[in-house]
Amino acid sequence: EQGLPHRIVRDLIEAGDGQYWLATNGGLVRFNPLGTPTNRSGYAANGRVPMFTFYRLPIDQQDRPVISLARGPAGTIWCGTGSGLFQLVEKNGAFTLQRTSLISATDDRYYVRSMLATAGATVWIGLSKGLIRYQVGSEMAERTEIFGQADGLPDMEISRIYQDRGG
Repeated sequence: EQGLPHRIVRDLIEAGDGQYWLATNGGLVRFNPLGTPTNRSGYAANGRVPMFTFYRLPIDQQDRPVISLARGPAGTIWCGTGSGLFQLVEKNGAFTLQRTSLISATDDRYYVRSMLATAGATVWIGLSKGLIRYQVGSEMAERTEIFGQADGLPDMEISRIYQDRGG
């Protein structure tokens, strides 16, 4: 009744500007706690900012759930899905989701399950079958390492990634 487009929320991050991003089974949602509740996502009467704004992934319907989110050091929002990795791009105040070339949608090991962006410009991506570390470049990330059982990873399914105090 407030405008949240899907009832299953898988992840939540703070954007640093008082707004939040939600990973839902329907796609990516921007939550503005000061926005106007509405029963239609992204639309508010009288020019008011809506509480929830929905951003659909540019992929097939069955692949739209966003599983995990990470906010990079430059404020970049990364969206992990069952169909790979997407980056939220802002241009002239409008947001779009762009598929990155970092993870192939045709390889089932690249089902993104979890992510962590560090202050050192590294994005760790936990997969259904392994772990990837990317160093963030000027525009997009560049793949640096893929870890698996051959590297000593005891379990290939990475559900959560945390950083300890020592980095």
